[in-house]
Amino acid sequence: MVVVKTSAVLPVSAQAYWNLRLSPEWFGIECEFMKNKSKEILEKKVDDQNRVIFMKSSTKPDLTDVPQWILAYGPEGGIEFVDTVHFDPQKLTIKLSSQPSIFADSCDISSVTTVVPKGK
Repeated sequence: MVVVKTSAVLPVSAQAYWNLRLSPEWFGIECEFMKNKSKEILEKKVDDQNRVIFMKSSTKPDLTDVPQWILAYGPEGGIEFVDTVHFDPQKLTIKLSSQPSIFADSCDISSVTTVVPKGK
């Protein structure tokens, strides 16, 4: 198992950050930076204050640089990651799990992001 811990200082509130993360502009930047062919929201749930608390999305990486003979060993529809994200606006946490369409039985991809308000 590999565990990676990082931190960043963001000049916005936790809710503003989350709203940015769900914008089409963010997805466009993310796809370009991560070399994804596409990212699509499959399901989204909001709480009584209209804050997103759950999202399921599909991400397909851009595999144009991968030789076709290697791709032939993968799934017929290509590689896809289905991400499930839970946002807790009270605890300011984002829990993500990702299910790849390849090596699913040997991959456990998950992360937890905690937003710590400035000054705490």
